[in-house]
Amino acid sequence: MAHPTYDHYLPLLMAAGAAEPGEKVRFFNDRYQSASMAMRSVVWG
Repeated sequence: MAHPTYDHYLPLLMAAGAAEPGEKVRFFNDRYQSASMAMRSVVWG
């Protein structure tokens, strides 16, 4: 239910698939806005 459409979810999967095995993952911007909207972002490398 968090992803009613795939336009924001599939790019995350594509980026994860393009990462090298063992590449470190870093999360940033992991706070909530207005107590309900998350803008978590992921960086590989």
